[in-house]
This record gives sequence, C-alpha cells and structure tokens, in this order.
Amino acid sequence: LDLLNRAVITMAAFAGLAIESMTRGHGWRFLDMGRKVERSLHLIALLRGTLGTASANEVTLLEALLEIADSLMTYRRRYLSTLHLAAVLDLLLADESNPRSLVSQLVRLKSDVEQLPRKNMGAVRSPEERVALALVTAVQLADIQKLAHPREDGARGDLEDLLSYLEDDIPQLSDAISNHFLSHLQVSRHLAGN
Repeated sequence: LDLLNRAVITMAAFAGLAIESMTRGHGWRFLDMGRKVERSLHLIALLRGTLGTASANEVTLLEALLEIADSLMTYRRRYLSTLHLAAVLDLLLADESNPRSLVSQLVRLKSDVEQLPRKNMGAVRSPEERVALALVTAVQLADIQKLAHPREDGARGDLEDLLSYLEDDIPQLSDAISNHFLSHLQVSRHLAGN
C-alpha cells in the first residue's frame, strides 16, 4: 500500500508539472493525446463491463460507476434525483460540459489532432482527422434513451455496439497518429565502408 501511495503521488506530481509548467508545443500535444486515448479506452471498458447487461442492483452499480468516473457530485448537483441509467449515460457519454465524459475526451482529442502540423493545408482531412471526427460524431449522434434500453435477454445491444465501435476505432486513431508523426522508418546505412 505504501508503494502504491508513493506511485500515485509521483504520477500526480508529474501530471501537475505537465499541466502547469510544460509549454504547449507538439510534445505536450502528443502527451495530451495519449492521456485522452487512455482515458477514453478506460471509460469504454468500464461502461462495457458494468452496463452491457441489465442488473438487479443497477442503482448501486450506477453509483459506483459515477464514483469511479469522478462524476458523482456532478450527477447529484445536476439531476437532484435518484440514479437513472439514461441520465448516467448522458453524463458519462454525451455531456461535453463534463470533462470526464467520453465525448469531452474525444472532442479535445479531435482538437489536438487538428492542431498537428500538416503538409497540405487544403480542405482534405488527414486520415487521423477523419477517424477523430467519426468518433466524436458517433457519440454526439447516439440516442441515449435507445442505448439505455435493454433487450428481452437483458443485454443492451445498442450500447454494446457503440462502445465496441469506439473501442476498435480509438486505437486506429492512435495508430494513424503514430504512423504519420512518430514512425521514422529509414533504410539503414552502414557507417563503415568496405
């Protein structure tokens, strides 16, 4: 426990330094994009693991989910009622004003991608820009009431389909960014001549 506490303190200190002291150049942007990708994937895994199928103890589960997603106080302040799945999904998936929501992460990730250097400044979007736009649009157009409604077998198929799509395409965005900006494949040259 002591080791974990020290690790958390070190990570928090590093995050604080990056937020407060790092200049907002390309290095910071890549760090920020990595953080957004990781947060998005963790939230998707959390939602899939907890809300993929209807549960008898859903109210307890929703409260724990909001606590883990650091959004319980926001929910209580905004909704002033008991926990409802559609409201929780709205807050965690589609609420752009909640900095911990999935759409907020994706919108900020899209913004970072759009600020990366490009060779052609024309109207054509780069592959990473297209993927980022598709991810944001998918969440923004999602019907929260439909996502919250389970089928007869208890599975929330529409929610599962959306989360599965996002979980597959977020790594594609990360790969597109890596391939375009971080891959330095060159033919190796021998330094010593024969």
